[in-house]
Amino acid sequence: MDMDHEEQFCVFFSNLEDQFPQSSLVTLIISFIFQITGILVSERDVALRHSEPCKCNTACVDLGDPDLQQRTVEAAQMSNSAPKGLVKRGRVLRVGYFQPPMLQVMQMPSPRLPLMRTGNAAAPKHKSSNGIPVTPQPSPPIYSRDLPRMHLVKNQRLGNETRILEFKRGGGEYIQKYMRRHLAKYICAFLNSEGGSLMIGVDDGGVVQGVCCDHKTEDNVRIMIDQVIHHFDPPVLPQMYRLDFIPVHDLCNTEPEPDLKVLEITVKAGRSNILYETPEGEAFIRRDGSVQGPLRAKDIQEWCHMKFSQEYQDKENTLRLQIDTLEVRLGKIERQQSYQACKAQESVDGTSIDALPTATLIRKNSPKTEDSTTTLGQFEHTNSLKRTNSRFCIIF
Repeated sequence: MDMDHEEQFCVFFSNLEDQFPQSSLVTLIISFIFQITGILVSERDVALRHSEPCKCNTACVDLGDPDLQQRTVEAAQMSNSAPKGLVKRGRVLRVGYFQPPMLQVMQMPSPRLPLMRTGNAAAPKHKSSNGIPVTPQPSPPIYSRDLPRMHLVKNQRLGNETRILEFKRGGGEYIQKYMRRHLAKYICAFLNSEGGSLMIGVDDGGVVQGVCCDHKTEDNVRIMIDQVIHHFDPPVLPQMYRLDFIPVHDLCNTEPEPDLKVLEITVKAGRSNILYETPEGEAFIRRDGSVQGPLRAKDIQEWCHMKFSQEYQDKENTLRLQIDTLEVRLGKIERQQSYQACKAQESVDGTSIDALPTATLIRKNSPKTEDSTTTLGQFEHTNSLKRTNSRFCIIF
């Protein structure tokens, strides 16, 4: 079968919360996919519906490329960190593949490229079967250097800000005047919370605008980030952060702008028992869509109490699980020992009956007195019982 005409599938999510607005659920799905794979999904790529038999919401996410879909499904199935409010209480997130009945695969030049639906309908490059304008783009980054680099489309909507995602417009002299301060603030907040990404070149509404960033500016930005992070206390390891310059394509402009990019700084969460400080000695933490700080002494005490309580609760849950596991194993061992004891007792009862004729025979044939014969018979009978492999046998 020709790869250009192969069947396409969507990524299917089930057991989703049905008590929240659908817009909030879409934002959580976009954030979850971005968190586990680094793929930026547009809101138009997410289709929600309510499943009446299952009493929950389901979602189909069209990534447009089988490789991206496979990586997303595998990453979601291995992940244990679904955002709070995404999965319905008492349920487990189910992720798989779904083939829309009306989905038709477009012919694309080889090699196949995924589709990114844009928010700009004035200049579509292609149209899907339902009339939605789409434009081909390379594969989004999956944190691997050997994969093709992604690009964004100007005026594309990326969703809303979340606890792990912050947008900055970054126009004008932002890089020269304000970027250093924002880098220290948001990197510190992400380190002290759950990690996250700062995207410069995206406005507060989640719409991609881009910033002018030539090679010289890229070098200056890299140096600036290294200088800021180098003075954090405690030190931040290189593998805890990453900087990407994502190209932005303007479909309305006939002349391409190679220097239009989005700067993405991705930070991993720091150790749970450490509070990171900026070069100025200030500490920040991340809230939903905002940053709290600089922290006062009272805030730091509250943070420490919260972290220690959470760590204590996690350790307590781990110990409880270990105790439950040991109790189950102990009960199994006790049942096995009880069963073996019963089998041994049955074996003893059976052999003592067979041993009676031997004892009687010794007593009758002995030339000694009756008492001594009885004693000798009992002695020989007792010594003839040997324990072998948890069972008793008679040795003649």
